[in-house]
Amino acid sequence: MQSETTQVPLISIVGDDALLCDRLSEAIRSWGMLPRVIAHPVLVDGMANGEWGSVFVLDMDTPGIDGPGLIIELCNHFPEAKVVAATVDFSKGKILRALRACAFDIIQKPVDQDELLGIIRRALEAQERERRARSELVRSLEEGQSKLVDQAKRLEILNQRLVENNRAFTILSRNFELEREELHKQIAHKVGAILMPTINRLRKDKDLRKFALELDLLHDTVRDLTSGLGMEKQIAAILSKTEVRIASLIRSGLTTAQIAEALSISPDTVRTHCKNIRKKLRINDQQHSLKNYLLRA
Repeated sequence: MQSETTQVPLISIVGDDALLCDRLSEAIRSWGMLPRVIAHPVLVDGMANGEWGSVFVLDMDTPGIDGPGLIIELCNHFPEAKVVAATVDFSKGKILRALRACAFDIIQKPVDQDELLGIIRRALEAQERERRARSELVRSLEEGQSKLVDQAKRLEILNQRLVENNRAFTILSRNFELEREELHKQIAHKVGAILMPTINRLRKDKDLRKFALELDLLHDTVRDLTSGLGMEKQIAAILSKTEVRIASLIRSGLTTAQIAEALSISPDTVRTHCKNIRKKLRINDQQHSLKNYLLRA
């Protein structure tokens, strides 16, 4: 089988036996291939790969050369080449040394031309299969690399989208928290300014004394539910429950009198709690408004 890249196979004959080289050259031409004879000791390092063909027929009996060593040099220098070793000594040891040196095959001298032709054809077919396998491997690697690059690009796009989504969720969460705090402030203000005073008036109404227990329960429940609404957690943590209620009502804009009425305590008690709140929050300057401080908190 001919190579896709070489129209006519080039077969190099290595040896100094002129008669053998002539006979093999004539046979190789008759097979439609090009022979090249290398009659002198080979300097492998000085040989160019493209000039010496794909198959070497090496006469291992050539004086002055190390047959197995030269096979190794040829295979190392021409990785794609196939070396066919020819020798008179067809002993098991000689065959093993040649094959261990990476010879493709070994043939006994005198060389049977039909046998040599079969070996050369098998060598060329093996080379073609190897070339195709290498080409397929390179193609597969290139495709795999291309897929990896595409996948990396897709992952980068997905990562960018995740970053953007995370940023959007962060903004949404922040806005939600601000809206929640604003809603708590509005609820606290309405409860303190409208609901609690109304409940307290109902509790004082003589006609509704039979509902005193229910009204007390309603008062305490609403008071507990609205304690600390709109209040910063760190501030709420250092104040008592009563102080948290008063601070929440102050923040909602209620006056001392309105807070006293909402909580059913005296205005003086409210003022005492305010002093304690200022002390716990370390608001030492009397010019600083407690309401403004709480609104900024």
